[in-house]
Order: sequence, then C-alpha cells, then structure tokens
Amino acid sequence: MASQNSQQRQDNQLVIGITGRIGAGKTSVGKYLSSAHGFHYSRYSQVLSDWRAQNPESKAQLQIVGWEVMAGGMQAELNTRLISQLPAQSDCAVDGLRHPLDYETLHSSFGRHFYLLFVSSPSELRWGHLKLKNPKRFATLDDLRRAESQPVEQ
Repeated sequence: MASQNSQQRQDNQLVIGITGRIGAGKTSVGKYLSSAHGFHYSRYSQVLSDWRAQNPESKAQLQIVGWEVMAGGMQAELNTRLISQLPAQSDCAVDGLRHPLDYETLHSSFGRHFYLLFVSSPSELRWGHLKLKNPKRFATLDDLRRAESQPVEQ
C-alpha cells in the first residue's frame, strides 16, 4: 500500500510505531524521540480525535470512537489519514498502534525503514502513572482493568 506520499519520502526516513497497554509509557517514548532525536511525533488518538471524536479530551470517548472505527471497517481510512500527516522529510514516531492493519499499513508504506516498538510495564506501575494523571478515572487498579477490557484496547 505504498502511497504517492511515501514515494516522495527521503530514502532513509525512519518510522517507529509504538504500541503497548494503557499507561505503559508509549507517549513518553514518543515525546523522548521527538525532543532528544528530532522525530516528528504523531498519535493515532489525535488523528482519530480530529476525524471522528466529539469530545476529544475524553479517553473514554476516544475508546468508543476507536472501536466504532475498527468494528466499522474504517481502520484503513484512519491509517491513510495518519500517513498523510507524516512529514516526508523527517523521521517519525507514531504512538498508539492498536490494530494489525496499523502495523501492516505502516510496514508496507515504509518497508525496511519501519520498526515496531512494544512498550511494556507491570499493571501496578501503569496504574500508579494513570492515577496521577487522572485520579477520578483510575482510582483503583480495577478501574485500569476495566479500561483495558475495552475492545479497542485488545
């Protein structure tokens, strides 16, 4: 699925897709690549929010919309939108791959210049991180488990 946009890209452009569980540190890794190494940082959730979400500040709303996109066969469109926003002359970190098609699309678009990074950390550590960011939504470890059980997070 190499797009015209990807054909115009520099030959050595590096694209790193970042995936992992809620609160594992995907955003921290993406922001590190941006600040320390000059990567353009992009998030699937931002593309989804710009395209479909009515309340982009709500992670719960984005989970619902994300599932509607996945279940409704619109994941390819989401990938097309994300890739069209990646600058051709910059290495890119893409946060939030959730669907096998995300990997397949980025891999076929960038070939040997695409790498997938899986960020992992224990549930208790992720919960502590999320509780600091959003104490009402993640008051207990069970709140994290409920959020992780959403179909879009699988």
